Amino acid sequence: MKAVFPKLLVCIFLFLNASPLTNSLKKDIIYEGNQIKKPGSYFIFAPSGLNLRAASVPSSKRLLTIPYGAKVELTESAENREMKVDQFSGGMAKVKYGDQVGYLFDGYISRFPAPKTKQTVEKYVEDIREARHGVLYEKCTRDWSGLYQEEEAISLNIDDWEEAFLVARQLYQMPPKILFPKPSKKESETINNPDKEEFVWEDAMVVKRNAQGEIISMNYYYRLEGGGRAVTIEKGDNQEMLRLSLTLLAD
Repeated sequence: MKAVFPKLLVCIFLFLNASPLTNSLKKDIIYEGNQIKKPGSYFIFAPSGLNLRAASVPSSKRLLTIPYGAKVELTESAENREMKVDQFSGGMAKVKYGDQVGYLFDGYISRFPAPKTKQTVEKYVEDIREARHGVLYEKCTRDWSGLYQEEEAISLNIDDWEEAFLVARQLYQMPPKILFPKPSKKESETINNPDKEEFVWEDAMVVKRNAQGEIISMNYYYRLEGGGRAVTIEKGDNQEMLRLSLTLLAD
């Protein structure tokens, strides 16, 4: 049985300090994609932390492990970003952490704060704004003949699907073994969670791509008797932001 979230007639949207994207906000949009990450402040997104190395060679001496959520200052961009870790692309960038200077894999860092354990979406939006990044927040509830849906979504000023996946996976607590998809020309691809439990009907992510192999959307869904949840990453209405949503469903 495939998880289906029906179209409903009535929906209330709540926006926190949200307004149409203005020219001033557009100037703050972070466009990284697969480009080199520029110097500035970043946060560690690797759940077990990132190793700080003495040199830009991954096998060089480990100085320490920087914990998840810690803030670092990137001082020199990676010379190349041909490395792959958990299917994230990146390279060894030079950073400063406290009084330590070294190199780390930049595919697991983001300009956005790392979500705290079981942090609410609304509270995370406050953290993003404290870090001086633009974000739109939506909350919507629906009731369709006893089928209840609740959706929360944030739209971030980025076009980097890997970074959006990093945030969504931590904020919405996606399974750790659901990895960022590998490059493909398939228009639709299903990635199953290898840790799916027997009593769960569905536990997988569907990736949609265009004819050029570019990602259009990623939709993770978890379905069992009584309800389920879906995490979707897609282009926002203005096509200049990525929208990360969590939908909860109760039968």
